[in-house]
Amino acid sequence: MKARLGFSINVNIRPEILIIDEALSVGDESFRNKCSEKVNSIIEMNNATLLFVTHSTNVARSF
Repeated sequence: MKARLGFSINVNIRPEILIIDEALSVGDESFRNKCSEKVNSIIEMNNATLLFVTHSTNVARSF
């Protein structure tokens, strides 16, 4: 729950640089899908920079 809350707060402040470190590895598939959609919208709408750390090449490719 702490990871979900932290992610929610950080993506809703309209960041210029968004740093995500394995945040999508926690939670269920529904949470991961919502996170991916939100991150993609931040990148497209706010022209933000994304620094994404993961061990999953499939997740990295999706961004």
